[in-house]
Amino acid sequence: MIRLSLLAIILSMTACLPPEAVRIVQVKGDVVSDATGPVEIWFLHTHWGEGMLKTQNMVIETQWFDGPGAIDEELAIPQTHGEGLSLYGWQDVNGDGDHCRPGSDPEPSGLVETQEPDSLIRSFTLQLDQTCTGP
Repeated sequence: MIRLSLLAIILSMTACLPPEAVRIVQVKGDVVSDATGPVEIWFLHTHWGEGMLKTQNMVIETQWFDGPGAIDEELAIPQTHGEGLSLYGWQDVNGDGDHCRPGSDPEPSGLVETQEPDSLIRSFTLQLDQTCTGP
């Protein structure tokens, strides 16, 4: 009986956590590349954390697109511990699903930070003009 009471107390304390605060923004722009093939885009907090633990480029969400071109996506950005919005992309030119696996041909990539920190519409142009770089 005591175990069930403790379990009920623990569940009642953890089951009612408030939802994480998010901000819905429209992300509009172009991914530019001379190559063909699907593109993986990482939507990132430009800065995340506080104090000595502050770091760059924390992943919010990743998505695959059929190739370079226009992107118009709605994104829910968590508002706790993160600042700014950057996009990192790489293009899977050899179709293996891995970015620059050893022994494979170089694949284009790039990183861009959006410049409208308080806007509900974030614009960008992401140039995939570097090879085998990470965020």
